[in-house]
Amino acid sequence: MDSELTLSVIMLAKNKSEYVIRAAESVLIDKRVELIIVEPGSFDDSRAKVEEIQNRFGESVQLVLVTDDSPAEGLNNGLSKARGDFVSILNADDFYLKDGLLRILAELVADPKMNILCAGGEISNSGKNSLSTMFPSAFTLKSLLLHSFGAIKFLHQGIFVRTSIMLNYPFNPRNRISWDIEQFISMFIEYPKIRRLRIKVAVFNLNAESISSRPSYRSDLRKENLRLFKQHIDRSFNYFDYIQVLQYRLVNNIFAVVDSLFYRAHEFSSKYALGVEKKREAVGRLSL
Repeated sequence: MDSELTLSVIMLAKNKSEYVIRAAESVLIDKRVELIIVEPGSFDDSRAKVEEIQNRFGESVQLVLVTDDSPAEGLNNGLSKARGDFVSILNADDFYLKDGLLRILAELVADPKMNILCAGGEISNSGKNSLSTMFPSAFTLKSLLLHSFGAIKFLHQGIFVRTSIMLNYPFNPRNRISWDIEQFISMFIEYPKIRRLRIKVAVFNLNAESISSRPSYRSDLRKENLRLFKQHIDRSFNYFDYIQVLQYRLVNNIFAVVDSLFYRAHEFSSKYALGVEKKREAVGRLSL
């Protein structure tokens, strides 16, 4: 790993010409971050846009321009280039929030024993209006294996994993719908201690081109979910599992309210403290 780099962000940019510059600018706000853009060949002018980004930001940007057969394969190609201590995945139509990403960088440096960090973010309508805020719920293997039923809440844009660990858990190229959750489950089994932060670090942008907008997305996601469930539990999903899903949902909804209240209280106290400090500085200047 490069001792100067804290974070490597891998970005899938195929046919994302409309969004990729905004996403790249949200990543490259600090010299401790590098951006690895995977562009395997687009129908729009994404290739020109990512080359423009590299020319603008220089060595902070690596381009992976080889063809691939799936998003997961593209991510594996990008992962092999990572030089930072930690890795995060950001789709080119999503973006980071500046204050949130700077806080993440501070947390990653502060705790040398941390392997996986998970923060929250906003769900947005084409990056224009914030539809909701989501903070990560508590992780268990069972809740992860029931993810498509709503048993767990988290945004993959808010997950940061030590690079040496992620390299041991490549994405499954055959999984074309939930490659990220499959990889996360594998890592969680070996590294169940996850640091959760009640901050907003990224925006998940819902738009017509995103995979989650496809008509078959929910049914395809459920099919992959049931495959993973049977693979790890060694049985099929049954009625009692659905009862447990309802329990997870209830607990998650309760904690979502609590998380929101704590987040607002923290934001208020931070702004209040900043205001007090500015007033002190103003009084100090007047007394000189």
